[in-house]
Amino acid sequence: MILGSNKYETFFNATSKEEAEIALQSLIKDEVMNMNIVNQSCNIAMSSESKKFYEGLKNKLNGINQAVTDPYLPVKDVEDVLQNIKTDSKLVSAVKVLSTDRPLVDIVLNGGGTDRATFEPLTEEITKEITGKVRIERVTLEKLTAYFQIAQDFCRFQSLDYLKKLLVANLKEAMILGLEDKIVNDMIASQTVESVVTSTPVTSFEASVMLPVIKQVLKDDNGRTKKRDKIFMAVNGDTYFEKVAPAMQVVNVQGQTVEVMPFPTEVITVDSVPNNRAVLFDAQAYQLVIGKQMEVSVSDEFKFLEDIKVAKAVELCAGLCLDKSARVLDVTNLAPAFISVKQK
Repeated sequence: MILGSNKYETFFNATSKEEAEIALQSLIKDEVMNMNIVNQSCNIAMSSESKKFYEGLKNKLNGINQAVTDPYLPVKDVEDVLQNIKTDSKLVSAVKVLSTDRPLVDIVLNGGGTDRATFEPLTEEITKEITGKVRIERVTLEKLTAYFQIAQDFCRFQSLDYLKKLLVANLKEAMILGLEDKIVNDMIASQTVESVVTSTPVTSFEASVMLPVIKQVLKDDNGRTKKRDKIFMAVNGDTYFEKVAPAMQVVNVQGQTVEVMPFPTEVITVDSVPNNRAVLFDAQAYQLVIGKQMEVSVSDEFKFLEDIKVAKAVELCAGLCLDKSARVLDVTNLAPAFISVKQK
């Protein structure tokens, strides 16, 4: 309510409880009518498939019995969710992403590490290199399930457009967490031998310590150097604030912040990374496969008495490390950065 507005004069000028209740009911009726107008204007902008889906979802949220409706989010809406994920997750936007409507995907990989271009005739040796080093990886998509809660009363009078934004926002947040965990855990798994993770201890991020490690990250499995503008480092929140952040930057005598890491490195916080560990990797060395179908279901069994609906969205996803260049760092003894002065 806006105090002093003409819209609420009748309510504020009421001299009895009965007059105040009548005025309040009138205000509520006006608000509902305005909301319906907003609903209509928002629904016009939706595709017919999207409108049908969100009308069905709204009925489910409000406990309205209805005929069986398609539980699958329209493909265009799924693409919008994926685009929002790429916008908000620098890691997902940095890896290679493939959208598919198939449960099995064959990914063609160049075992030579790079494609070839030549001004010379296509010789037998070049043909052998191109054809002999190609391998096919068959990837099976698995379920990625996102859960979130929606208040039934909160959605009762909201527009379909609002419901769509609410669903997309919750899906985006949940899927970003799941996908980033998947990418980083696959990178760690690529450095695991017989359940033991191979890690490299580092005591500082100075060039003499880190350049040999970064050089390994920027090499493919055939020893060729990749051309990258930056690499990524994944750590959990505690390790970042306690170990990594103090070691990555230092303030010089002029009061300027100086990066200690000798190569551009973007840090992301991923809770699944173990304490005192950091994963240094090339995001382009990872292929993420995301299905185009997303099934959304609603239940009130979890919080029936609180009028809370629990929504579940199921998406098929898969991931594949394209090489084994990632490195797991042991930062247990990582020291804070400081200005070093060399005496002549």
